[in-house]
Amino acid sequence: MLWLKLHISTVDTDATIYLIKEATANIGNKYVLSLKLNPAILAAENWNSDVAGQELEEALKKTNGCAAEVIMKDISTCRRQPHRLYE
Repeated sequence: MLWLKLHISTVDTDATIYLIKEATANIGNKYVLSLKLNPAILAAENWNSDVAGQELEEALKKTNGCAAEVIMKDISTCRRQPHRLYE
């Protein structure tokens, strides 16, 4: 299986929505999408695992069932609360 890096943002424009739909429709499960979400959700002053989960769910829905891996890169802080990484 090959990997394809696709940056899926929670800020959608008509153009990005169209490109994501086209890409996921054409690649099926031939590739693994690497989703790099905004790590700021882990550093929010007021931690809310429901909001973080909702952001992850929204990103995964956009993959239209393609194989995907989630990368939380550039995490410099989780406010000394490592449970934020696995809740």
